[in-house]
Amino acid sequence: MVYPVGGILWWGLVFAAVIACRRDRSVSHAVRVPLYLAVVAVLGAIVSTVIAAPTMQHVGAVADTDTAALQHAFDTFTVWGVYVRGICFAAGFLCSVWALVVLLLEHPLPVPNSSATASTP
Repeated sequence: MVYPVGGILWWGLVFAAVIACRRDRSVSHAVRVPLYLAVVAVLGAIVSTVIAAPTMQHVGAVADTDTAALQHAFDTFTVWGVYVRGICFAAGFLCSVWALVVLLLEHPLPVPNSSATASTP
């Protein structure tokens, strides 16, 4: 239950970040590029999930004696569900971190003034 919810939330956050980036004209091109690449990776993950999930759901309908069909199903799932989807998730994560780092370098977070918050005896 956690895995699909986490994946859907990640997809939603990436799309929301791109929409916010497109609406905010002050965001530089250096931030937009990794965000757009993250969207491509998210779309790749969605497509590979759409291909891989029905393959595994169909395994229950295959007879236990049909080893060729079972092997084909497992091979198909391994390619689309493990390799392609895994690469897409990794690329999306790396691009998201890349965009965050560039954004924080361009707009650093304010650091609280330590002298104003220090108590005097």
